[in-house]
Amino acid sequence: LVEILFEQKHENQTLVKITESEWPADFKGANRCMGQVEGWTHFLCCLKAYLEYGVNLRVGGVIRN
Repeated sequence: LVEILFEQKHENQTLVKITESEWPADFKGANRCMGQVEGWTHFLCCLKAYLEYGVNLRVGGVIRN
């Protein structure tokens, strides 16, 4: 389950809260959780670049080996 909340702080500031739940309480679940944290961080950085500068950092995607 993923919940994304947007909270306006000031005229030009918005707080984004992302909550993802239902992780297994084991090593595999912890690894999956950390991978998701990395993905959400990348997504939010791309969103910021697009909203503030019009730059689409997601073009071409992320290359993983």
